[in-house]
Amino acid sequence: MTKLYNLYMLVVLFLASSTMLVEPGLAFEASGPTPPEMQVHISLEEIDYVLNCGKKLIHDCGRKIFSSIFGEVDLNDVCCRNLVYLGKRCLDTTIKGLLSMPLFYKYSTKVLLRSEVVWNRCAIIA
Repeated sequence: MTKLYNLYMLVVLFLASSTMLVEPGLAFEASGPTPPEMQVHISLEEIDYVLNCGKKLIHDCGRKIFSSIFGEVDLNDVCCRNLVYLGKRCLDTTIKGLLSMPLFYKYSTKVLLRSEVVWNRCAIIA
């Protein structure tokens, strides 16, 4: 199970770092430990679910979805349809996993709001 978690973290960190390189507006400040009231926990079952639903991503839609949520860029129709195909649970669980990382927790309000905006826009398109 530790290998699965490490793989998940590697994928998330790769997506995050590649997006930050592409989107210059995404500079995360270093911060201290996550306050307990803001900590989000993700179970091994949820990690497994995210890895399985993520296998259904096409092209480079994973990076584009991440960029649309964290960088506020528009998501193209192909990736919108792919996101809807993956399902709301997949998106929500992936966001929960990202927010469980100290790098992202302080952006949780913005990320949760933006993920809803992206989902609602894509649900209309699909």
